[in-house]
Amino acid sequence: MEAKKSKFLSLDAEITIRNSRLVLPVPSSGKRQLKGFVHDVSASGQTLFIEPEEVFEINNVIVELKAEEKKEIIAILTEFTDFVRPHIEHLIGAY
Repeated sequence: MEAKKSKFLSLDAEITIRNSRLVLPVPSSGKRQLKGFVHDVSASGQTLFIEPEEVFEINNVIVELKAEEKKEIIAILTEFTDFVRPHIEHLIGAY
């Protein structure tokens, strides 16, 4: 990624997650050096968490997949609950 090669972003900068998006911590002095969306600011105001425009699309895919996963988990749990419900008295008695 170009940001890592530039002087405004330290080489040990770690990709992090803010608002379910992959972002880079960028010193506020370098905010104009990286095109992207600012998702958060550190408490001190010295660091911005920017989602580079190069990763917008992949982040969108990740968010969509997480939503699909959540939907599938709910469907599985609902089906399992419907399966167990008729046997609840027996299960309580066995406990």
